[in-house]
Amino acid sequence: MNKNIQRMKRWAKGCPENFLHKYYLMNAERERVSGDALKAMDLYDAAIDAAEKNGFIHHAAMGRELAGRFFQKKSGFKVQGSKLAEIYLREACSGYFHWGATAKVRALAEEFAFLRPEHGKETSEANGKDSEDMDLLDAASILKSARIISGELSLKNLLVKLMEVMLETAGAEEGCLLLAREGTLYIEAEGRIIKGEEDGHEKKGEDRFQILALESLPLVENGRRPAGIVNYVSRTLETVVLHDAAREGPFTGEPCVAGKGLRSILCLPILREAALTGVLYLENNLAPGMFTGKKLEVLNHLARQAAISLENAMLYDQLGRSEEAQRQFSKKLVESQEAERKRIAAELHDSLAQNMMAISAEALNAVREFPINGKEAELLNLISATALRSLREIKEISYNLHPPQLEQLGLKSAIRSLAKSVSRSFGLEIQEKIDVKKGTLFPWRGDSNIQNRPGGVEQYNQALEGQGRRGGDDPCKRLPTSENNGQRQGV
Repeated sequence: MNKNIQRMKRWAKGCPENFLHKYYLMNAERERVSGDALKAMDLYDAAIDAAEKNGFIHHAAMGRELAGRFFQKKSGFKVQGSKLAEIYLREACSGYFHWGATAKVRALAEEFAFLRPEHGKETSEANGKDSEDMDLLDAASILKSARIISGELSLKNLLVKLMEVMLETAGAEEGCLLLAREGTLYIEAEGRIIKGEEDGHEKKGEDRFQILALESLPLVENGRRPAGIVNYVSRTLETVVLHDAAREGPFTGEPCVAGKGLRSILCLPILREAALTGVLYLENNLAPGMFTGKKLEVLNHLARQAAISLENAMLYDQLGRSEEAQRQFSKKLVESQEAERKRIAAELHDSLAQNMMAISAEALNAVREFPINGKEAELLNLISATALRSLREIKEISYNLHPPQLEQLGLKSAIRSLAKSVSRSFGLEIQEKIDVKKGTLFPWRGDSNIQNRPGGVEQYNQALEGQGRRGGDDPCKRLPTSENNGQRQGV
């Protein structure tokens, strides 16, 4: 035990928020076993305080249970128990209940009779049974609500469900949920209950919720909620319950409270490990004193679960925004690369390829038109052949730089094109089972330029010859071209 306590001591020194209460509790148990009651009592209280300070309500409940058992054993009475034992064990049950460990609460109640529901002389057995049944219903409602809250990762959906649960549990008419971000409170969701229509003494239609998820509206920009009450709760981390807000209490001068004549108000902090996650604000103007202690106890339990779920949902939402930003960046990068490929392909295809074709045509034309023999004619033919070979290479490069466009051709055409390319490159036989629409796969490679036509060089020569005859003494006039949709076309 001493070795484990020393290890826990080192951890507590490095991170007291997570381990100090455990170190105190282990020391308390050691002192209890060794018989030093006074030290054990002090250490139990220190462990409970440290656990509560850092949000470990289950460890605080465990500390109270151990302290209660310690005092119970010292008193020697199993049923009545000493006053201290009863206090510690009752508080332990409350802590376990808020944490959701209802089975542990039942086990303690079975072990210690004074933890079971008390029945006063003025209370009948029937009323006692009704009260016990009501406690069971409350517990079932809490567990159901906790499952609804904990099972949602989408922040927007969680806010809607959370408002519905809180409005229904508290019996509130309307309210809002605020989240704390960088020291500022933002209203993230508002909700109200719309009553079913009444016809005389009969009610037509059921009550329904109207929940609106907002886009982080700052509290200071919303004049419909009492900012003074909300700011007080966020600053002190204390729950505010007002039974008749417009007539009594410290907030009667609040403009929103006085202007609307607000009556029952409940405003509680949503805490995660003693840090403020958000604030829940609820109101009911039907009557004063609508938010009872029983409802407050249930809402506090749900608020603890809500703090965990909100933290998880906000992390999930932040991760989703980061992934979306990455997707948008990747999309823009691909689009810019695609645009650059198209530009280079167009320049190669429309400019350089035209020049190569012109060089080849001019060389052949010189051999035909002028009395050139021997070595000069051989060099001109070589120039023409080299230009044609370069033209084919340019067209191949241009083809590769201008890949299939999914947005224009569809997925099937692009897959078929890729299959043919792989088949040519690697000598593979690929069997296609794709219903591909007929038509030219690459319309941009159509006959918009003269070099795409069969015998393009010969056509170019014929155009030069005809133009030479019409133009007189200048047999080397260029082929006239015109612009059409940004591409040069042969005339």
